[in-house]
Amino acid sequence: MTDRRRRRAERWTAASARRGPRGAWAARRLFAAAEGDADARDGVVRIAGTSGHRLRERARESLAGWWSDTRDPGLRAAVLATGAVAAGLPARLETLALHDRLAEWDVQDADRAPALLADGDADVRERAAARCRTATGPMLAALWNSGAGPGTPLRAVLLENAAPPPAGVLGGLWREWLRSPTGEAGAALLRWGRPAPGGRHAPLTVVAVAADPAVLLEPPHREALLDALLLDGHPLAAIAAERFAALNDPALTDELCTRALSDERAAAFCAERALAPADPARRALFFIATGRPAQHAALDPDGSLLSLGYASAPEAERALVRDAMLAAGELDLVRVIAGEDRRSRVPDMSGEETRYLAGQLARRREWDDLWSLLQDLSLTAAVELVRLFDGWTPRGDDERRLFALLREAEPESLEAGTDLLQREPPQTEPQASYRFHTRVNDVSFSPTARSSPSGASPGSRACSTCAAPNSSNATTVSARPSGASCTSAARSSRPSTPTTGRRSAGSSGARTAASASCTRRPARPTASR
Repeated sequence: MTDRRRRRAERWTAASARRGPRGAWAARRLFAAAEGDADARDGVVRIAGTSGHRLRERARESLAGWWSDTRDPGLRAAVLATGAVAAGLPARLETLALHDRLAEWDVQDADRAPALLADGDADVRERAAARCRTATGPMLAALWNSGAGPGTPLRAVLLENAAPPPAGVLGGLWREWLRSPTGEAGAALLRWGRPAPGGRHAPLTVVAVAADPAVLLEPPHREALLDALLLDGHPLAAIAAERFAALNDPALTDELCTRALSDERAAAFCAERALAPADPARRALFFIATGRPAQHAALDPDGSLLSLGYASAPEAERALVRDAMLAAGELDLVRVIAGEDRRSRVPDMSGEETRYLAGQLARRREWDDLWSLLQDLSLTAAVELVRLFDGWTPRGDDERRLFALLREAEPESLEAGTDLLQREPPQTEPQASYRFHTRVNDVSFSPTARSSPSGASPGSRACSTCAAPNSSNATTVSARPSGASCTSAARSSRPSTPTTGRRSAGSSGARTAASASCTRRPARPTASR
């Protein structure tokens, strides 16, 4: 039976070469039998290897398909010997890979790459990987978008490609690497030398691949460089450190030192590399704020640079310095805060600094200095801080009275009153003016209005005067209603023409102009002229 099938297959094979009905019939029988008959299949293989046979291409396509389906070693050898390539997918790509002809791989079939890289035939896998490593242009873009996820064979071979992926994929790879540097993309990203095309992490990727100083010192990139220095355990930190050292830019170093005042990682980086600001005063402040008192002592033994740096620092940095000085415990804190001329610094000191300075003076029991400080402060601040005194009072009678008043005042009531005045300031308006044809030497308000200038209304509190009896000079004085205070008094021997609040040259005699404003809002007092 076997011999019979073999002879029949041989007859069909020979007859299939003929043209006409007989040849067509034989070909149909042969190819139909070849699906399940090894002898008929051998006949198709002979046709595939026969140059000039009218059915050679059909035979080769069939042969390639049979090998793709069965992976029969004999068929594989026949495919290689005949150069057979299947017509349909995925057999076409498998046989192209077997022949190392994947340059014919169409872009629209790029999604077959994962299957080729997982093929059971080693040659197919190797040649598919080689094609992925050398792909460019649209084919490369299509491969990256064909399931090249993390950990896949396709991504692994594409990362070995000399050409970078398209922009969207490149940005995603950068994000993955910045988030997880243990991934596989780092070496490829650095080799490609292409930063991310956009996004908030793009400046960091520029730091990773750009060595041009002009690029690195651009505003977004210099900030990213400083950020990268502080990425603990990330390979980008080492790259950034190399870039930073190569730049050797004093301004960039100053920026890093400013960060170090509030960032322990930056402070450690600066300490490890002996970095400090270029300005001596800033350097002194930097050494104290970052816990390097030995360097400060060598630079600024008398603390003058630190005091200068403190005076010019913003409040946030001053607070850091105060905390660091307390921790060091070896510095004259009061001198640093207030400087050599303490009184000149008081107006510029914040409330927190004032309380800090007062507390340090009290701790050191420097009561005279504390009392002097309080007299330069606002009333509310003085009432708050006067309670720091412990068993001490001023020596002078007037100062003791003031001291007692401050101690007796209630801070809450005073603060509430101050807030009210700030919200509703008192209104003022002039009330009346009085003209005196005498020489006025002194002006004061009479609490009882019993001593009044000539012509003053009895309903108002007026000025009492002491005048020369025979003078013809005139002086104008504004009268205040009850409850007002006199704000000016004048004594002069220079000749003047009497006007309210002004002095000018006159013809003869000594004239003095004295004026006082009225601040009462009720009805105006009357005045006689």
